[in-house]
Amino acid sequence: VNTQYITNGTFAPKQEVMLSAEASGRVTRVLVQEGAHVRAGQTLAIIDGDKQNVGLSNAQAVYNNAKAEVSRFEGAFASGGVTKQQLDQVKLQLENAKNNLRSSQLTVSDVNITASFAGIVNKRNIEPGSYVSPGQQLFEIVNVGTLKLKINVDDKNIGFVKLGQTIKVQSPVLADQTFEGKVSFIAPKADGSLNFPVELEIKNNANNDLKAGMYGTAFFGSENTAN
Repeated sequence: VNTQYITNGTFAPKQEVMLSAEASGRVTRVLVQEGAHVRAGQTLAIIDGDKQNVGLSNAQAVYNNAKAEVSRFEGAFASGGVTKQQLDQVKLQLENAKNNLRSSQLTVSDVNITASFAGIVNKRNIEPGSYVSPGQQLFEIVNVGTLKLKINVDDKNIGFVKLGQTIKVQSPVLADQTFEGKVSFIAPKADGSLNFPVELEIKNNANNDLKAGMYGTAFFGSENTAN
């Protein structure tokens, strides 16, 4: 009999995320199309957050005023014009204004949409001129430079599977190519059919020929036969 154990699964991207709006505003520019390769931190869309910009301007004005007040009270305290308690009070107001300014700056930075990791734009759900609200899904980013193959191994063969083990992997769509998978996860518990979920990590080729959703086959062991 053939001592090789063969099992099938489906390729999934190692990383995928749906980017959502964190603040409301009108989209002024969309900088990428579906299928575009993006790098981590790259700006994908620019959103005009009028309310956020007004809030930042107000917070900056309050901070500048509080800073001037502290300088004035420090001079007055040195000459005995105000008490230590009054000086501490305006210093506390300055600290609160500083925190509010920082919060407004973060809110403004949340308006523009950026990629959280390098990958490919799989979906784009916005156009220039559209209005977005917090939580609205805007872009789907996937990284297929490395994929996962999710398979099941029965209880008779799971004992031969080890973390870090290198496994031959093929896809019927790419019959002339062979890939190398590395065992990255072995479930500690079997499912109702006494199969153990196992995940293999596969590095894609330079052309990213492997796609998420394709079927894949993992070959455990060799093709040697035993009597």
